[in-house]
Amino acid sequence: HRDLHSFPHDALPIYFEIQRADPHVAVIVYFDGVAKGILPPMSTRAYWKTTTRVEFTLVDTRATLRVEPRILDQIDVPRSTLVSDHEIGAHEIGLLFVDGELTERLPPGRHAFWKATRKIAVQKFDLRPQPVEVTAQELLTKDRISLRVTLTAFYRIIDPEKAMRGATDLQTTLYRLIQFAVREAIATRTLDEILAARDRIDAEVRAYVGERAGELGVERADERGGRVRGDGEERRQRGHVVIVARRRNLFAGLLAAAVLTAAIRFVGG
Repeated sequence: HRDLHSFPHDALPIYFEIQRADPHVAVIVYFDGVAKGILPPMSTRAYWKTTTRVEFTLVDTRATLRVEPRILDQIDVPRSTLVSDHEIGAHEIGLLFVDGELTERLPPGRHAFWKATRKIAVQKFDLRPQPVEVTAQELLTKDRISLRVTLTAFYRIIDPEKAMRGATDLQTTLYRLIQFAVREAIATRTLDEILAARDRIDAEVRAYVGERAGELGVERADERGGRVRGDGEERRQRGHVVIVARRRNLFAGLLAAAVLTAAIRFVGG
């Protein structure tokens, strides 16, 4: 500023391009047609123009939320404090929040927003099938037989708005739903009743978890080659029961069947 003040006032326009950015206005600065930076709102700069052609593009950030692609390609986004830049993958969906309010979904692609006068946040959701692991759960049947259950279920987000509002931690919420459903199915029946009521238990668990999963914006994801495996073991004085099951994944509703179906052996007695 000292050097600038040393020039006679009437000489300044001869040597300098002086630009002041008004509130809510971002100024893109060009040297010989090449973007060199962004002048933020409420700031003033002076640029030598004796050997360089200096030009400006003014953007009213109040009226313009998105950064135009042509501008985005010209500026150094990582160094800019005025642009919020986001890449949504081909398998993702994004939710845009402006000043804390959900405004729209963002499809796959690049999305950039002016944040000079607002707070921008983007929450991404992976739409691919995601696993929920329920590992080494010790469950007691009604007749006090202990089963150790290890399960894997797959879910897919179908409504990101519901998923965002329905749970702070979606994985943990689904885990607890699955855990509770299977525990209830096993704890209220004897082992013999469990083995005789596989289909009914399957339907009960499917209904319980499926209804609540819908409220969370997700659905079951059937994956070819994906399997749910349950292992149960009960040891008493002279014998033990071993339950091992392998089935294709049918989300939480079929987790009970994974524990109840397939090879059952009783050793001793």
